[in-house]
Amino acid sequence: MNNCVILANEAITSQDEAHLEAVMNAAIDIESYYNKLISIKGFLGQFQVKVEGDNGVSDLSVVAIRQAHFDIVLDLSHSPSINLEMLPPGYFYVGQDPALLADALEQIPDLVGEFDKPRYVKVNHDICAHNKHGLNGCNRCLNFCPADAISSVAQKIEIDPYLCHGAGSCSNACPTGALSYDLPSPKSLHSYLEKLVSRYRLQAQTAPVVLFHDNEAGAQFITDELSGDVLPIAMEEITVASIDHWMTTLAYGAREILILNTDLTAPTLTQMLNGELALANRILDEM
Repeated sequence: MNNCVILANEAITSQDEAHLEAVMNAAIDIESYYNKLISIKGFLGQFQVKVEGDNGVSDLSVVAIRQAHFDIVLDLSHSPSINLEMLPPGYFYVGQDPALLADALEQIPDLVGEFDKPRYVKVNHDICAHNKHGLNGCNRCLNFCPADAISSVAQKIEIDPYLCHGAGSCSNACPTGALSYDLPSPKSLHSYLEKLVSRYRLQAQTAPVVLFHDNEAGAQFITDELSGDVLPIAMEEITVASIDHWMTTLAYGAREILILNTDLTAPTLTQMLNGELALANRILDEM
């Protein structure tokens, strides 16, 4: 790591020495500062760190490395400086956990170069009910984003693609369809599910079980021990596939839908998932 800056904004104790030593051993050039931290905002390659010093509030990157921003933030604080359920890429909160620190120090050297950041969600402002004729209306997407990637700008819903994790909670919560998942699009995902189920039924002469899981924590549970009639579907986040996907997959010929959720799923997403599961099962019970 080059141009590494250590900001101490809390009292340093003997328990912190091992953490600091590990960070310093991984860096080439280090500047150290002791200031009151005001805020950390941004994402990989564009973090603004504001501190309060003798001359008022200033950008630490400008003072310390003569740059407009920091690329990566490694947070060793006792509590995270960014309080979000889904943290922005490039921000590593390790606290006092040596295992998390070791994992972060292993990942950080690889975050060099150019990276593609998909735009997962698109907005159709013509049918958005957030604000019409100067009257505030729907705020459901603002309430359900665990990454704080959605904001109201000039009375319009805007999505920051650099903060968006592609959880899909906003598109699921949107009552008008103004927010739609774009990678994959609902149409392409429905088409994929139809082909998958129909081809399995044709070849195996039996109805499959479709298992939705995320491609990070959930993917670790997908092994060769999985039953052959279970078809795993990897999603960016578990809530990308919602009640309409579950129901149409059953209509395509699947005999059961399984949702593999993990403890690493953001609480807001789990809350939404449980609500949709309850609704789906109630519909099926009534049918």
